[in-house]
Amino acid sequence: MITNVVDPAPVAVARASTRHKVERLMALVGAILLVSSEIAFGAIAAGWAIAGLFSLGPVVMTVIDGIMLSIGTVFMVWFARNAIRSEFGAG
Repeated sequence: MITNVVDPAPVAVARASTRHKVERLMALVGAILLVSSEIAFGAIAAGWAIAGLFSLGPVVMTVIDGIMLSIGTVFMVWFARNAIRSEFGAG
């Protein structure tokens, strides 16, 4: 008697592979958020320290914070792109 039974092994492998990719993606998102927040807070702290060191006013401190945060954003994007490229082999 011949029956059309589908082997469940390839389906299980595909599900395990998808689950592994999701786990890698979640770990990557967590790392990107952690590093990006450190960069952002470091940039704001650097602006605050520079303004305090030279006794600049609050308006100048805010401008320096904006400049430092803009530079920090460039590094955040750079880190995220390289982390994704490293983890998933894109590009």
